[in-house]
Amino acid sequence: MEATRHYADDLRAIGQSVEPKEINYFELKRLGSSFTLRSTPEEADLFPRTLSRLRILPNRSAAGVLIIDESELDRVTEKARTRRSNPGQFTEFRSISNLLRTVGAYLDANELELVELHKRAISITLLYRDKAGCDRKEDRPISSFYRLFLDLYGKRISSVC
Repeated sequence: MEATRHYADDLRAIGQSVEPKEINYFELKRLGSSFTLRSTPEEADLFPRTLSRLRILPNRSAAGVLIIDESELDRVTEKARTRRSNPGQFTEFRSISNLLRTVGAYLDANELELVELHKRAISITLLYRDKAGCDRKEDRPISSFYRLFLDLYGKRISSVC
């Protein structure tokens, strides 16, 4: 039986794979069990080297587009797990990986199916399908996820002790 995947884990892994590339503004689309990540024009204007950096990433199908499948997510997750020295250490909310993990936890907790995620400087747009099968859209400031981030951090700390 196939293990259930969680957006919190998958989105954190996506964040961990793009953080070294300094990709801060992007569109993430879910296509079956894979994701495509495209750096947005805001990113290209602010960080012109970003698109050239994308050209060296694995699973690249076109300049500026990264395709991330389940095996890549698992590889990134395992690599990050081996690097963690202190699992109870407080982490930076605004890092892409922590922000995406928090958004993923929000999707998981509300049993929502991610369709698209648009990350901008101070906001995130989520396009998702709810339990009733209705497509929904939320535009939220990044700061609106901070309370959930703290709650998740508190749960991780209590499980370590």
